[in-house]
Amino acid sequence: MAEDNNELLMTRKIELRDPEEEILIYRCLKTACHEICHVLGMTHCPYFECLMNGSNLVTEADKKPFALCPICLRKLEKYCEIQAEGIQDRYDHLIAAIEYSNNRKFARELALFKNIVDVFETDTGFVSMNKKEQ
Repeated sequence: MAEDNNELLMTRKIELRDPEEEILIYRCLKTACHEICHVLGMTHCPYFECLMNGSNLVTEADKKPFALCPICLRKLEKYCEIQAEGIQDRYDHLIAAIEYSNNRKFARELALFKNIVDVFETDTGFVSMNKKEQ
């Protein structure tokens, strides 16, 4: 599933059956995304519940969402020079990756990202790539 350079490259679907594997993958991806945001120059977020909240314990890290708050998302837009349509594409790709992974630990994020896309479509009129394909 690699249609262009901007799309997440997924070479094979991993079947996760063990809940410990699912949480390990979830934690690793969440931590990697948090650290990549630091590489882009973002600091810990004191404003909202956000992927960029600091955490000292695994339990704290598990509680913070996988999503960026509006302020941190705006920083990401600025740093990466993402246009408005690109933000919706980002969420569409996140939804596709989560659905493809079949990791139940991402259920909260999947619902959140789908809600964000629905709101985005209502507010902007842009139609999700997932809905265009249906």
